[in-house]
Amino acid sequence: MTTTPEPTKGVPRVEANPAPTLRADHNDLADWVRDNVDGNVATVGDLPTQGNWVGRRIYVVAKDFVYVWKGSAVGWAKPGPFSQVMSWGTTAGGSGSYKDAGDVLPLFRMGQAGGTTNSGGRLNWTFPVPFPNGISTVILTPHQNSNGTPSSMPTLIEDSVTRTGFSTIWGGKASTTVFMPYVAIGY
Repeated sequence: MTTTPEPTKGVPRVEANPAPTLRADHNDLADWVRDNVDGNVATVGDLPTQGNWVGRRIYVVAKDFVYVWKGSAVGWAKPGPFSQVMSWGTTAGGSGSYKDAGDVLPLFRMGQAGGTTNSGGRLNWTFPVPFPNGISTVILTPHQNSNGTPSSMPTLIEDSVTRTGFSTIWGGKASTTVFMPYVAIGY
C-alpha cells in the first residue's frame, strides 16, 4: 500500500483506490497515532522540529508541562495564559533584587506567623514547608494585634526573605507575643 501524508496533520492517507488490508491498515494508523499524538519527550530540546501541526501537544517530562506547536513562526510554547514568577535575591549588602525565575509555576503559601519578639522587636518565622527552589515575595497583613498605631506595625526585614522563612521587626514590641497573617509566593 502506498501512502501520502495528509497536508494538515501528516496522518498517512492511502493513495489511489487499492483493496483494503484491514489489519495492516489499522496497525499502520495505530502506529502513527502512538508515535504522533499525546506523546512525551524528556526535555524541551527533544521536541520534534518536523512533522508538526498547529495545536499538536507534547508533554515534556523535565518541565512537567504540556507544550503546544504554535506554527513555524513561533514553534513550541506553553499554552497561555500562564504566570511569570520573579525570584528574590539578596546581596551581601542586604539589598534585594528581582529576576525572572525562568520556566516555573508559582506556589502560594499562606498562614499566620506568630511568636514572641526578641528584645529588639524581631520575630523570625520559618515556613512549615519550605519552598522547593526560591521565593518571590511575602505579603504581610497585620490585623488587630497592631492596635492601629504606626509604631507597632510589623515591617518585613528585607534580607531575611528566603525559601525557608522570613523575619519582621515590630516597633515598640520588644519581648511581646505577636501574630500576623501572611501570603508568600515562591516556586
